[in-house]
Amino acid sequence: MDVPEPFRRIADLRTRVAAFVAGESAPSGQTLADVLIVFAARPGEADKLEIGERGAIKGITAGVLKKNGKDGEAVYAVVSALGQDLAGQFLAAWKTVSVRDRLAAKKDLTTITRIWGIVPRDLRAIGAALAVRAVILDGTGNNTGQQREALRGALRHQPNRAQAREHYERVNDPLARFSAQIAELSEADRTRIIAEVDRLATASTPAA
Repeated sequence: MDVPEPFRRIADLRTRVAAFVAGESAPSGQTLADVLIVFAARPGEADKLEIGERGAIKGITAGVLKKNGKDGEAVYAVVSALGQDLAGQFLAAWKTVSVRDRLAAKKDLTTITRIWGIVPRDLRAIGAALAVRAVILDGTGNNTGQQREALRGALRHQPNRAQAREHYERVNDPLARFSAQIAELSEADRTRIIAEVDRLATASTPAA
C-alpha cells in the first residue's frame, strides 16, 4: 500500500494537528483521517476512544473495538507518531466537534480516501507504521523487536506469548534511523539523496 501524500511525513501531520488543537483549522475529512492516523484507530473508534486514568496508569480506557467484552479494565498506552501529549490534546479537541460536523467529516473522508486510492480502514495501518517510524527517529526502535513492540502498542494488541523469534530480533540496524530521517525529508530532497546514493553504489560496484 502506498502512503497518501498527507501522511508521508510525521512533521506535516504534526503541523496539521497542532493547528486544529489551536483552533486554527475547521474540522474536515482530513481532520478525521488524522484522528485515525494518530491513534491507529478503526473508523468506528474515532468517536469512542477515551483517554483517562485507572489507578496510576494513564492511557486509552474506553472505545477500543473488537475486544468482545474482554479487557474491560484494561488501559492501553497511547503509542502514537505524535506522542501521548499532543495526541491527547487532539482527541480532546476532536470531541468538541459537533455531531453535524462529525457526520460531514465522515462523508468527506469517504471521498478523499477514494481519491487517495485507499479505504478508511487502511489509515489504521498507516498510523501504526508512522508510530514505528517515530520510535526509530527517537532512538528507541533500533531493532525488529523494538519496532514490533511499537507496532503492537499502536494497534492496542495484547502481548503475545514469548516466542523464539524474540531472541533474534535484538540486533540493532545502524541504518534504521537514517532511513526514517530520509522519509521525513521533502520529496525533492529525498529524490536528490536517493540519486546520490545510487551514484555512489554504482561507482563502488566492481567492474565485471
